[in-house]
Amino acid sequence: MGSRDADDENTIRQLIKERQKLEDKIINSEALVFQVASYFFVFQGMILTAVMGSKYLHCKTVWYAFLLNLIGSSLTLSALWVVTQKYEGELNDFDSVKTPYTSENGH
Repeated sequence: MGSRDADDENTIRQLIKERQKLEDKIINSEALVFQVASYFFVFQGMILTAVMGSKYLHCKTVWYAFLLNLIGSSLTLSALWVVTQKYEGELNDFDSVKTPYTSENGH
């Protein structure tokens, strides 16, 4: 009976460690979302500064700023989509690991 208790205790410790690793991954993914969004805002600020300070911005050249903005926005949305898909998978993995200390809803 003593070895079974020890095995159960080891299993519980492993599950708790696994949940902690998954929780760390989730926190890192959340930080990555904010980092990507911050890069986007800095990029938009640089474009706005360049457009506002340009003496040579005419109807013919405004398309360059628009296309640059469109490319940056597309890349940012693509990166956010990839990160959120990864985040969703990590949340599902986290919810699938049950320990005796978690309730029915996983918390």
